[in-house]
Amino acid sequence: DLPDPYRSAELSLFHVLQLAVTFAMNYTTTDYGDDDSAKGPAVWYSWDPIGLDLSWCLLAQSILMLMSYPLRWIYSLDQYKSIKWLQRFSVDYLGKYGDPPREKWLLVILLVGQLICSGVNVYEWISSTYAPSQHLNEIARGQNIVTAVFFGLFYFANALSQEFSMGYFTSPDAVFDVLTITPLVTQLIYEETWLSLVFLRSWGIVKAYVRLDTLRVMNSFVSAITQGYIISVLKFVSFVFTLSSCMYIIEVLGDFSWMRDTFIEVEMGSISVFQMFYWMVTTVSTVGYGDFSPTGVLGRGFVCIAIPAGVIFFTVITGE
Repeated sequence: DLPDPYRSAELSLFHVLQLAVTFAMNYTTTDYGDDDSAKGPAVWYSWDPIGLDLSWCLLAQSILMLMSYPLRWIYSLDQYKSIKWLQRFSVDYLGKYGDPPREKWLLVILLVGQLICSGVNVYEWISSTYAPSQHLNEIARGQNIVTAVFFGLFYFANALSQEFSMGYFTSPDAVFDVLTITPLVTQLIYEETWLSLVFLRSWGIVKAYVRLDTLRVMNSFVSAITQGYIISVLKFVSFVFTLSSCMYIIEVLGDFSWMRDTFIEVEMGSISVFQMFYWMVTTVSTVGYGDFSPTGVLGRGFVCIAIPAGVIFFTVITGE
């Protein structure tokens, strides 16, 4: 039997998971009305599979958080042994709490593997957006299995290097791994998530390269200045790719059924409060798409004040 704090934590996680599954299944359905032609093949162009994917991610995260207790207990038992092989292995080959290991070769292999596997996943995700298939071919299934197993091993290697602390299992890096590993497994089960969160693996490439840089294994090949440029380019490309992938999914799947906007026709065009919020953000940030413009004297006068105010605002915020 679990002690009372563990039992209460388990019940809380179960109730959170139950509510999340209910929300995902009830509120992420795309409403196409009576137009069946707009639905596309099966449920490919619906939010349902992604909602289900997020539910699986929440389940995996809950299980891993619960596993931290017995794993920490096992690790603590090892501390009382004369050999302490887990601690020695972590210090010698993985490092502890971000410190470099004594022997770098194993961690370097793991990081290079993460970089390559993340690149393969990103390429596979991009390919699926151009030629979505209802069923994964054997090559794609093999890639999913190999990369999921590798990422899982690397996940627990990182957990070991931080002594299986709860802080690691709830850290952004661990949650990132759960969000990107779980879809690789669920695609093997129901194969309906051609649009998943796997595109976030582009940040896995960045993280792997940054850690390789901190280990200084490339100093003999690339200068420090060049490495800085490479990291900056990788971060920029990953940032833009993440935003563009999110926008692609949003445009392909459309709004949720409860999120449809309603408009009022005026001289400026079809507007709503949210539409004007979007337009004002693009205006005061000096982006200015040109899709809207005020037609009245009062509206144009207000924009003449809003644009300089926006420039001043962003200048002050940037200076702080």
